[in-house]
Formats: sequence, structure tokens, C-alpha cells
Amino acid sequence: MSKKARKAPKPEELVKGTVVVYWGDKRGIVREAYAPLDEFWVADEQTNDLVRDQEGIVAFKSKDLQMPSAEIEQPEVQDHAARVLVVGNEDQMLAILQHFGAPSAVERQDPQQILAIPCVNCRCGPSCARFDPCKREMCEKADCPMLQIGGEGIDDSMRALAHNLRPDIHVDVRPYHLKQAMEQIGPDLTRLEGYYCLSAVTFPFAREDVAGSRSEWERYWKEEVRCQIDLGVSAEGVHQEGEGSIEDTARRILQETCGVVLSDSIWSEDAQFKFRHNLGIDLPLKFFDGQNTKVFVILIPEGSESAPENGLLHFKFSGVVTNSNGGGKADAAGGLEIGGKTINQWKQEQDQFKGLPKLPAGWIRIKSRKSEEVYYYDTRTHKSTFDFPLPEGWTKQTSKSTGKTYYFNAKKRKSMFDIPTE
Repeated sequence: MSKKARKAPKPEELVKGTVVVYWGDKRGIVREAYAPLDEFWVADEQTNDLVRDQEGIVAFKSKDLQMPSAEIEQPEVQDHAARVLVVGNEDQMLAILQHFGAPSAVERQDPQQILAIPCVNCRCGPSCARFDPCKREMCEKADCPMLQIGGEGIDDSMRALAHNLRPDIHVDVRPYHLKQAMEQIGPDLTRLEGYYCLSAVTFPFAREDVAGSRSEWERYWKEEVRCQIDLGVSAEGVHQEGEGSIEDTARRILQETCGVVLSDSIWSEDAQFKFRHNLGIDLPLKFFDGQNTKVFVILIPEGSESAPENGLLHFKFSGVVTNSNGGGKADAAGGLEIGGKTINQWKQEQDQFKGLPKLPAGWIRIKSRKSEEVYYYDTRTHKSTFDFPLPEGWTKQTSKSTGKTYYFNAKKRKSMFDIPTE
């Protein structure tokens, strides 16, 4: 049977993890992709080493690579996936940790253990890099509070298990999807003194697990991506047939991962907004990781009751939620107070930032009352961030050759060094 013709890829099709053919008949995996520059680093399929020549690492152009025929399975894009990050107080976290039980130090489980990370420590240091799902190290131990506190929760016996699973590489603790969530949620999370983020900790796959992979993509993911002691969000998983919505998926995976069930009186968006309003904090109810993954941020309120039932820990809230402004529904259009002022007040005071780059529609600048730092707030999604919000379609990139930051729009095939404000 003849093989299907190989396809010449476009630069935007070559992302990290893509299986390719190089130098005619050799197969590899894209490890670094710089699509705007049309440069790609490839690791050989057999050795896992970056392809080199006499001058060093080969920077392939898209025309130098080919997409393999159907005999090589490419990664399947999941239609829907969900993650959940649970935030609660000390008593609630202790109840969950005790219900989950002590982690195993002799065999790999998924998750291996769960940790309660203080919200005040859920931040990175000045030397930490941005989240990159394919990087083994993103944070500096010396100045990363999240890495320091997370590392303290992994004892020597657990570290020994992780090293035994992957003796061929250096294995250490790495903030992973927890770090990504912190970058998306914004700075207000660190204001929640006495509250904790529930983090599911996953361990690297053993060599036999890697060898049993069903595809080159799965092998790459197990061997090169999920190869550290990862601090994740509370739960993650893919949508299953028969589930009515992605919210159903989120509630199921929280139950399967942590053994926790949250009542409708806690989970509903209206209740979650009111819980945040009473605490005077700005946390998004949910956000998207790409087009296929929705992340839910769930706050367990004070006064919630927990009880074991059928092997699961059930939380319910039967109290009456009153807003800190004296009752009634919270004013989602601008009554939420941030930085000592309401959103409506901040909207009226944007002239103080005159002369700074124009923000996309719906975004405003807010000055932190504690640090005087300026950050950005989306009045439509109630999301805040320290990173300049780029217009739709634009991404921030770093040139591998010069180290300079530039901005790229794949749809328009346009790049520029100035911050886009269109």
C-alpha cells in the first residue's frame, strides 16, 4: 500500500510538540517554534536530542520540514476540557486534606498528593519567567514565594519516588498550571489573607509509561512535558460523552481528583460573584486557556459546612449572602470596589493615565493602593492583570536571535516592536 504524500507545513502550523520529518526521512518533534521568524528547533525522535550540525543547533525553516503521512498520529485536539481551582479558608483546606489522606511514596498516582498553598504566596518573583507548558524550569527558587512554599510541602520520601520514576533527568518541584492560573487571575488573589489555593500535585511518568505511549505526541507529552513534580490547579480533565456541559465536567473532575463535591449554592455564578464582592476582591469566575479549556475559579465561602457522604466530602452553604454595600445585588457594572475605589470611579479617573498607550475596549488602568503599581482591569470579564492587554489576535513574542520583545498577529501576518493598540 502506498504511503500518503507528505505535506509541506505553513509556519503557523508548526507548534511545540508537532511531529515532523526533516532531512528527507528522519522524524522529530518541534521543541522550539518561532513562527514569526520562520525558525524551528527539532529534536530527533530516537535520541530526543536537538538536531545539530557543525555550526550548532539547526534552525529549520518551514520549507525544510514536512508533515508526516497518516502513519504518524498527530495530537488530537480535545473539543472541551476543564480545570478547577478551589480557594478556601484554613479549616476547609484541612478538611479536604484529611479526607484525601496521606500520599503514597512507593507508587505513582494521579494526583500524587494535594497541597494547600496560601493565597498570599501565590505569586512569582522578579526573576521568574512567564508560564510555558514545555519548559522544565520557569521559576527561581531564590525569589519565588509560590515555588518555595510548594517545595516545602513535598517531603524527601516523595522526592525520592519522583527521582526513581525518572532517574535519567533532574526532577524538581515546578509551579505548573497553578502558575498559569495565577498569571490569569491577577494580583487580587494575594490579598486573601487566611485563604488557600488547593493544588493537585502530579509526578513524572515512569520510563515504562513513556514506552507504552500510543503515539509520538503522547510519548513527547509524558517524557518531555509532564516530567517534573508539578503544582497544578485543584483538578483537570477532558469532557466526556454524555456530560451536559463543561461545568458538569468541572464538577466531575473535582470529585474524582480531590474527592470534593460542592453544592449548587456554592457553585452558582451568582453566589460566586457575591462571595467575591463581600471580600472586596477581583477574581475572575472563569477564564479560557486557549479555545478548548475552560478554567473555573471557585471560592468556598465562610460558614460552609462539610460532611463525608458515600466516600466523598460534600460542602454546602445554607447562609444568606448580603453584600458589603448593605444588601441587594452587587453592581456588576461598576459597584465592585478595587484599590479603594469602585470601578465606576476608576472609569471616571482614567485621565491620570493620559499619555500612556491606548487600551483595548473595555479595559481600564487601576493603581494599587498598597504598592502604587498600575495594573489593567477588564470591566466586562472582571479580570485583572499586570501584563498590557493586547488587542484580539496579537501575541507577545521574544526573538531567539536578538532577545528583543515584539508583537505578532498570525491572522494578519504582521509583526511590530511597538505595543499594538488597534
